Amino acid sequence: KFFLSVPDGEEKLKAMIDRIKGGGHIPGMTIPWLTKGKGLLMMSCSGEPLRDAEGRVIGGVFIGKDMSTLERAGIAATKVLNKKVEEEVGKNYELITLMFMSNAALVVGDSSMEILKGVVEGYNNRFNKNIEVKEGIALTNVPKKEWPSFLAFLLTTFYECIGPATFECCEGIESIKDVVEEVKAKYEG
Repeated sequence: KFFLSVPDGEEKLKAMIDRIKGGGHIPGMTIPWLTKGKGLLMMSCSGEPLRDAEGRVIGGVFIGKDMSTLERAGIAATKVLNKKVEEEVGKNYELITLMFMSNAALVVGDSSMEILKGVVEGYNNRFNKNIEVKEGIALTNVPKKEWPSFLAFLLTTFYECIGPATFECCEGIESIKDVVEEVKAKYEG
């Protein structure tokens, strides 16, 4: 489930994100995030606070089994988001990628991270870019206007690796419906 946390102020939100990143997780990965006792606590969290069109912090997105596990991790003031998460937080490409990769981790497991790294490397080489994967699945250096083409490249590469299961990973992400249809048309006629 996706949860939106809206704490009092950006500093508290940043502290929550840092707490998740600094927990007993596998170095460099936030999928899955493990407690020190190796119990699965949550799938992931957004790497940065989510902002509205005016740049105001509106919260952070955390993915976990249920609200009580998030509360044990120190994540407060959360609410469950519906399947159309981006309707509540705006068209946020980092969030879209987070949702897709979280779904991919459930569908294909750890290999989803290797595919993501391959996508970034391939995109960088092909288009002479410097995109990086930071702290699990957070992507940096993606120019805002290039996100749609990067997402198309991501879906195409995933399709070449895992086939139609790619579209299972897109379920509930309404804002990329057009990109999904383009990739489907390309491969499934």
